[in-house]
Amino acid sequence: MADYSKDIELMKRLNHVYGEFELVNNKIDIMITARMANIEKSKIDKSNELEQEKIRQVKEAIGLGNNVLPIIDECLGILNKVIEK
Repeated sequence: MADYSKDIELMKRLNHVYGEFELVNNKIDIMITARMANIEKSKIDKSNELEQEKIRQVKEAIGLGNNVLPIIDECLGILNKVIEK
Protein backbone atom coordinates (compact mmCIF):
# COMPACT_ATOMS: atom_id res chain seq x y z
CA MET A 1 0.00 0.00 0.00
CA ALA A 2 2.95 2.33 0.55
CA ASP A 3 3.64 2.44 -3.18
CA TYR A 4 0.07 3.51 -3.87
CA SER A 5 0.29 6.45 -1.50
CA LYS A 6 3.17 7.88 -3.53
CA ASP A 7 0.97 8.27 -6.62
CA ILE A 8 -0.26 11.87 -6.47
CA GLU A 9 -2.90 11.37 -9.17
CA LEU A 10 -4.34 8.38 -7.34
CA MET A 11 -4.47 10.33 -4.09
CA LYS A 12 -6.20 13.28 -5.82
CA ARG A 13 -8.79 10.99 -7.36
CA LEU A 14 -9.39 9.10 -4.11
CA ASN A 15 -9.83 12.41 -2.31
CA HIS A 16 -12.40 13.45 -4.93
CA VAL A 17 -14.24 10.12 -4.55
CA TYR A 18 -14.27 10.54 -0.76
CA GLY A 19 -15.72 14.04 -1.13
CA GLU A 20 -18.45 12.85 -3.49
CA PHE A 21 -19.47 10.09 -1.12
CA GLU A 22 -19.60 12.61 1.72
CA LEU A 23 -22.15 14.50 -0.40
CA VAL A 24 -24.11 11.28 -0.99
CA ASN A 25 -24.14 10.68 2.78
CA ASN A 26 -25.45 14.22 3.30
CA LYS A 27 -28.26 13.52 0.82
CA ILE A 28 -29.15 10.36 2.72
CA ASP A 29 -29.22 12.30 5.99
CA ILE A 30 -31.61 14.83 4.43
CA MET A 31 -33.82 12.01 3.13
CA ILE A 32 -33.97 10.41 6.57
CA THR A 33 -34.80 13.75 8.20
CA ALA A 34 -37.62 14.42 5.71
CA ARG A 35 -38.96 10.90 6.13
CA MET A 36 -38.92 11.13 9.92
CA ALA A 37 -40.55 14.56 9.87
CA ASN A 38 -43.36 13.19 7.71
CA ILE A 39 -43.80 10.06 9.86
CA GLU A 40 -44.31 12.23 12.94
CA LYS A 41 -47.19 14.11 11.32
CA SER A 42 -50.77 12.90 11.50
CA LYS A 43 -52.25 11.30 8.36
CA ILE A 44 -54.17 14.48 7.67
CA ASP A 45 -51.08 16.68 7.89
CA LYS A 46 -48.73 14.52 5.78
CA SER A 47 -46.63 16.83 3.65
CA ASN A 48 -46.32 16.27 -0.07
CA GLU A 49 -43.40 18.72 0.03
CA LEU A 50 -41.46 16.38 2.34
CA GLU A 51 -42.14 13.45 -0.01
CA GLN A 52 -40.97 15.54 -2.97
CA GLU A 53 -37.84 16.51 -1.04
CA LYS A 54 -37.09 12.84 -0.38
CA ILE A 55 -37.49 12.04 -4.08
CA ARG A 56 -35.27 14.99 -5.06
CA GLN A 57 -32.54 13.93 -2.64
CA VAL A 58 -32.65 10.34 -3.92
CA LYS A 59 -32.23 11.54 -7.50
CA GLU A 60 -29.35 13.81 -6.51
CA ALA A 61 -27.64 11.02 -4.55
CA ILE A 62 -27.92 8.70 -7.55
CA GLY A 63 -26.55 11.44 -9.80
CA LEU A 64 -23.58 12.02 -7.52
CA GLY A 65 -22.89 8.29 -7.42
CA ASN A 66 -23.09 7.97 -11.18
CA ASN A 67 -20.78 10.96 -11.66
CA VAL A 68 -18.09 9.47 -9.43
CA LEU A 69 -18.08 6.01 -11.08
CA PRO A 70 -15.65 7.07 -13.87
CA ILE A 71 -13.23 8.40 -11.26
CA ILE A 72 -13.41 5.13 -9.35
CA ASP A 73 -12.60 3.34 -12.62
CA GLU A 74 -9.57 5.62 -13.04
CA CYS A 75 -8.42 4.75 -9.51
CA LEU A 76 -8.78 1.06 -10.25
CA GLY A 77 -6.82 1.53 -13.47
CA ILE A 78 -3.97 3.19 -11.59
CA LEU A 79 -3.96 0.40 -9.00
CA ASN A 80 -3.98 -2.29 -11.70
CA LYS A 81 -0.94 -0.70 -13.36
CA VAL A 82 0.92 -0.91 -10.06
CA ILE A 83 -0.03 -4.56 -9.65
CA GLU A 84 1.05 -5.39 -13.21
CA LYS A 85 4.56 -4.04 -12.66
